[in-house]
Amino acid sequence: MNPEQLKNSILQFALQGKLTDLEFSQSKDQGHFLSTKHEISNFNSSADEELFEIPHHWTWTKLKDISQYIKAGGDKPKNFSIDKTDKHNVPVIANGKKNRGIVGYTEESKISDVCLTISGRGTIGYTEIREEPFVPIVRLIVVSPLPNVSIHYLKYYLNAFLAPSVGTSIPQLTIPMIKEKNIALPPLEEQKKIVEKLDFIFNVVDKYEKSYTLLLNLQKSFPNQLEKSILQYAIEGKLVEQDTSDEPASKLLKQISEQKEQMIKEKVIKKERSLPPITEEEIPFGIPDTWEWVRLGDLVTINSGLSYNKSNLAIKTENMVRVLRGGNISPFQYTFKDDDIWIDSAYAQNSIQLKKYTLITPAVTSLEQIGKLAYIDQDLDNVTIGGFVLGIVPILSDETLSKYLMYMLNSGYYRNALRECTNKSGQAFYNLSKVKLKNLIVPIPPLEEQKRLINKIESLLEMKKRLTKLSYN
Repeated sequence: MNPEQLKNSILQFALQGKLTDLEFSQSKDQGHFLSTKHEISNFNSSADEELFEIPHHWTWTKLKDISQYIKAGGDKPKNFSIDKTDKHNVPVIANGKKNRGIVGYTEESKISDVCLTISGRGTIGYTEIREEPFVPIVRLIVVSPLPNVSIHYLKYYLNAFLAPSVGTSIPQLTIPMIKEKNIALPPLEEQKKIVEKLDFIFNVVDKYEKSYTLLLNLQKSFPNQLEKSILQYAIEGKLVEQDTSDEPASKLLKQISEQKEQMIKEKVIKKERSLPPITEEEIPFGIPDTWEWVRLGDLVTINSGLSYNKSNLAIKTENMVRVLRGGNISPFQYTFKDDDIWIDSAYAQNSIQLKKYTLITPAVTSLEQIGKLAYIDQDLDNVTIGGFVLGIVPILSDETLSKYLMYMLNSGYYRNALRECTNKSGQAFYNLSKVKLKNLIVPIPPLEEQKRLINKIESLLEMKKRLTKLSYN
């Protein structure tokens, strides 16, 4: 039960006489009510108007019969100021909750009694106690209760039973409607006792509401926060234990460097300018001794997707190539969609072929979407990427290294780092710079530790999925 439901239940319980245990004899009650200087006519409603069962010493009445007057607000005063000043210090009150209905200030009041105001328009049924002189406008309903009726009890009652009975199907609440409202009324002392108990209980419920809201936010945010923590621990070498028997990452980097030289020699990739050495000032956090910092461009090649225009698009046939765009990419995975576009294979023959272990990421998109990386888990025939997507291909064709890079670059730290690798492209879009991306420094563990990290990450992310389902059920 949420806090609002709890409050409503307590109100219903209290205002049906089930919260207090005071007992009054019927004769004493009648004498108590009729002793007021204001005569109450037609005090009891007929049996068929009673909404629920009440204690024998309570009575059913109508709002008009326990009110000194029920009025409606008029036009806004001519002498009106939005801001409160020494001269304009009387609140002008309209319908609605915002700023307790205060829309400005004037010089002279029209209502001086302590009374209730009820919104007849907008937030229909919103009720407030007014203790200072004011001016009601825009048909705001003003109710002044009789002295033997607690204004606080009446506010609680109307909050509990007025709005639900009004509903949202009527355009406004009027005096003829409100004055006939049935009120379950206990003796004055019991009204005060009910108010005292409700004030105490609602204070407790308000504290519960803060905890409830905190819990809801925690339930919603915890799975995502957990994922960020898992990946951050992983890239700092804190998620699994190091094994001294592992070959250090330096040997893996040497193997990758040798592979890169061979690919250049065979003209599989082009020789590029060497990347600058890493300085101490660039290192963002500590890593284990067996790990190494390296620039991303020394581990991968980065390729732009296929540029095309509408004239290159055609109806899907056997000779067509599917084009993946930013919308196909989610963290860790890609999806095919019904509205994917297709390019004639002759036009797409020089585009990047999506081979196993490639990573793809949006290159031009909103800043929030920068950094999503998907892992290609199999060779995709007749599939390429569009011009607003980058293909990140590990030089060492290895499932472990590719997956490690995917999880690392999807971490909170590197999602932010990738955003720093962007240039503004138009009002709403950012362009992920290949030059900046190649210069990004990343931590690399030994290959065997990468395997342990991947197993641990994937088992924890599976747990996160279950937690997500629990938090929304």
